[in-house]
Amino acid sequence: CGTGGTICTNTSGTCHITSISSQIIISSQPSAINISFPGLINITGQIYIGFNTNVQKIYFPSLQTIGSYLQVFSNTRSPPTIHFESLKNIGDQLYLADNPDTTLLNFPVLETVGSL
Repeated sequence: CGTGGTICTNTSGTCHITSISSQIIISSQPSAINISFPGLINITGQIYIGFNTNVQKIYFPSLQTIGSYLQVFSNTRSPPTIHFESLKNIGDQLYLADNPDTTLLNFPVLETVGSL
């Protein structure tokens, strides 16, 4: 995964990333993907996960702050649970839509969102 607006297509090896000063974009992936950033605590930009064929996992257990948007939408197959266990703040919009297999959103400590 890169910075400076790089499109991310493989999240393996992300265990030691704690901060991103740009954005994460995962879009239009035709095969099954697992999105996991277990050590990420802060991202100044947005997280955009959309228009993917088969998202099997969305897992950000340590993330506390998203500076901009969190958008997860229009994924043909989506995971049953979207995990953001430590997320407290979203600077701008939270947008979750059209993820047909998702039945549980795990945001237990979310305190502030710029807009819904």
